[in-house]
Formats: sequence, C-alpha cells, structure tokens
Amino acid sequence: MNIEYFYYFREVADGLSISKAAHVYHMTQQGMSRAIGQIEREYDVRLFNRAGSTISLTEAGASFLEYVKRIIENHNLLNDSMNHFRSKEVASENETITVYVTHNVAFNIWPSLRRRLAAACPDTAFNVREMWQTDMVGELGLVPKSNAFGLVTLPSTFSDILRTTSICLQPLMDIELMAYVAKNSPYAKRNTITLDELASAKLAMLDDAGLDLMLTTLIGRDRYAKVNAFRTSNRDLLEEEILYNGAVGFTNTFVKNYCLKDGITIIGIEQTFKTPLYLMTSALAELNEPARKAIDSLASIVTEVYSEVAFSSSAS
Repeated sequence: MNIEYFYYFREVADGLSISKAAHVYHMTQQGMSRAIGQIEREYDVRLFNRAGSTISLTEAGASFLEYVKRIIENHNLLNDSMNHFRSKEVASENETITVYVTHNVAFNIWPSLRRRLAAACPDTAFNVREMWQTDMVGELGLVPKSNAFGLVTLPSTFSDILRTTSICLQPLMDIELMAYVAKNSPYAKRNTITLDELASAKLAMLDDAGLDLMLTTLIGRDRYAKVNAFRTSNRDLLEEEILYNGAVGFTNTFVKNYCLKDGITIIGIEQTFKTPLYLMTSALAELNEPARKAIDSLASIVTEVYSEVAFSSSAS
C-alpha cells in the first residue's frame, strides 16, 4: 500500500473529520473516503464507526493509529537518513536543484523526463516539489532562486499575464489533451472520444485549475457546470476510478505510450487542442551552473527524444 494512505488515515483519525482531511490534502471528500475504504479493505477490518456525518475510531482503529504514527515517524527518519547520504554524494549545495511541478505535470510528464535528466546530470540531485501554479509563481517570483525552476502547463491567457511579472516562461513542448480509459471500456476500441461523450461521462481528473479551465473551453460553461467529475491529487485513486468505476480520465500528456498501470490506455479527444509545457524561472535571479546545465539538458531531451512534440509556435 502507498505510504500516502497512512498519512491520510492519520489526518482523518486526528481530526475525526473526512472533509477536513480532504481539504488538507487537496482532495475531494469522496476521494478521501475511498482512500479510507481501501485501507479497511486491505486489512479486512473496520477502523471507524460512522453515524451520519460523525465518525469515531473503533478499537481496531485506535490500535491501527498507533502503528501508523510509528510508520510515519520511521518514514520521516528514513527520508532524513537518505537525504544525509545523498548530500554526501553531491559535491556542494549548489548542485541540488529544486524542480517545482504541478500535479498534472508530476503525473503525466515528469516521470519520463526525470530518468533522462538524471542520466544527463549525474552529479546533480533533484528535489521535486508538487504545487499549484499560483504557489509556483510565488516561490519563483517573490523569492528569487538561482537553483530552482518550474515545469507547468498553462493556457495562453495565463502565460500572457505572467510575462508581465518577474516570471520567465520558456515553452518546451506541446501537450495534447487526452482521455484515459480502461482497456475493457467500449471507448478503448476507438481512437477518440467525442466532446458530447466527454461532457456526459463520469470523469476522473487531477485537481488542477488549469485542467478545469481547459475542460470548460472544450465543452462550454453550461455543460461544465453539470459535469460529474471525481477530482484528486492522488494517482492511485485516479487510476482506481478509471479501472473499477468506469470513469474517463481527463488529462494532458505528450506520449501515448508512456508507462501506465495495466488495464488503462490513452485515446484522443475530438476537437482537442494543444498547450505548451513551460519552463518557469525567476527573472530576478541568475541561475547557477548546475541549474543552467539541467535546463539545457531538458531542452536537448525534448529536441532529440520527443521531437514529435517539441514546441512549435504554429501549434493549434
């Protein structure tokens, strides 16, 4: 089981509130309930008493909480220990680069880029942090950093506004909106899903303001207001919705054959559009040498490995 689920359980157990825990982790209440349900199914035990909107720990739940706290404490100690060893392997603090990524980029794009970037910059440690677009702008725009950059997908309206601030944006590649479906779904036998089907389907999508804006642009405000969508920042929960609950995953990606969980495939969306993946840096800070090398390596990776999606100003 993913370690994140223990953090979810602890948050719910400490506050005895699913809605408050969901807010802390930027999830829907439904998504948090599913996470707790999965833990209970995994261990075949009831952890909470439920009476309407009120919950309390069962005897098993109280015992489970004590073990979970130890697991989380040991997990943090493990991270601290490994960070200590990693810092020894890196020649200097300047060679640790912070990469800010949105949830959408972390889910669809970063895993493939990371492997190649690590190979291109073997002496650099990459500290990856997931955050919202607005938080990323604050991190890079308000506190200039010489050893950090961000990767973010933005509609043209957002990018035009940011260009008037202390943020620099460099387009790297074109990202196309796609649909994720279970391989046993009727949609999987086709190449595309229509906009009418997208508007009426149960959707599963990352809790990302940019994706919401793109969905609104595609299907219109009226239909968007009626969309039945499960939103989460947790990859496992997203894939569960697609695999077991017949949801259509709405997201954007750059390679149709990137590594997916068994049972899921990607199809196109009728009348979709492309939006660039931007490299975001601070205009107020001069990047250090490791950061410049990493950025140059990213550009080379896109040009050489993903030439079919390298940014083109003529993209629709």
